[in-house]
Amino acid sequence: MLIAENIKQHLAEATISGRRYYEEHPECRIHHEVAELIPDDIDVDNLIIAYKICLDNYEKHQGNVLPFIATIPQYVRKGTTQEFAKEFRKKYITDILGLPPQPELETDYGYVETEPYVIDISNKNKYAVLAALYNYSTPYGMGFAQYDPYAWDEEIGKLAFEKFGEVLADGSIFFGWVQGRLMRCKFKDNLVYVEAYNRENIDGLGQLAVSSVPNLNQKEKPIQKVKKD
Repeated sequence: MLIAENIKQHLAEATISGRRYYEEHPECRIHHEVAELIPDDIDVDNLIIAYKICLDNYEKHQGNVLPFIATIPQYVRKGTTQEFAKEFRKKYITDILGLPPQPELETDYGYVETEPYVIDISNKNKYAVLAALYNYSTPYGMGFAQYDPYAWDEEIGKLAFEKFGEVLADGSIFFGWVQGRLMRCKFKDNLVYVEAYNRENIDGLGQLAVSSVPNLNQKEKPIQKVKKD
């Protein structure tokens, strides 16, 4: 069982982007209220329950949680281990945001990282890479209003590359908000940059998404996991 140690103190000291704490700001208040409910050390399931209680209470008596509800896993991960943060985010997506679960990595095709958060995709289809990054990301804030749970494939990725891509001064193609999801990744030549993408989701998610895309020189069809009825 994964345990977050001293998470109570971390949540009790919640601030907004490093600025001083304003009690009236709902995002800070939620973290502080959770801290009052939990012990110093807590497992994923019970931390999820604590957030459910506080979010439900705020929405019932105070107002709309939509602008900040998706940012909570970002703050939790700052006060715990990467392993705990990943498990918390996965459960948070389904149990609190009510979204489909993060795609499972059925086959790991790997990735080549030329430097931190810069991935060489010369051996992958860039449209399939964009589709994978989209599928693994989650909506943010008012982006929930535009959220579409339908998964992209390579063909949709190609259309989206032209529709949503912004050409920057250096010739790279940048993707910011895409149908409610905060992507924040860019493509240039045979590289994809995922540092901001990971920051908005969770560290390692960009690499995971790229790893789900088959290599162009794949000789044999990979064995896929078969779901049992």
